[in-house]
Amino acid sequence: MKNSYPLKIVELKTTDEQIEEIQKLFQQTPQYFIKTKGHPPQGNEARKMLEEKPLGFSELAKSLGIYHQQELIGYIDLIKSFPHPNSVTIGLLMISELNQGKGWGKKSYQLLEQIISGWGNFNTIRIGILEVNSQVVPFWEKLNFQDTGKRLDFNENEISTKIMIFEKKIDLAK
Repeated sequence: MKNSYPLKIVELKTTDEQIEEIQKLFQQTPQYFIKTKGHPPQGNEARKMLEEKPLGFSELAKSLGIYHQQELIGYIDLIKSFPHPNSVTIGLLMISELNQGKGWGKKSYQLLEQIISGWGNFNTIRIGILEVNSQVVPFWEKLNFQDTGKRLDFNENEISTKIMIFEKKIDLAK
């Protein structure tokens, strides 16, 4: 399926230029960090996000930038083949606060799903939503994600909450 959106999703590298660009995006999205980390994004948040991959998954972890024209408006962090060989887990899909409410999140997800379908062997997309960030649940439900009922503990900095696990089956024939 052809990308009919004025968006582009690009794999990010750990170059100083891209780290600076992502850090600027994070600075434009302080509410997410306040809810999930207890403070606005720190000066090294982008570098940590790009360089710190889950143990044993460094080759399967991807950091992706969402671009509208030449501007980075969003960020996606995902892991292929986790927790199962045929699944992809989205760790984060973030749109800058300046660009929220314009439909870019939905369009970004739809483009991401096209990309994942093109990888050929993934039939499930999974996302964990922190209960402290539960206002995003309707967004994911509109994209046909379903709550699995699974809950995992999350404790980072002064934030102690649960992670709600949502999944969506996708058609490999897209």
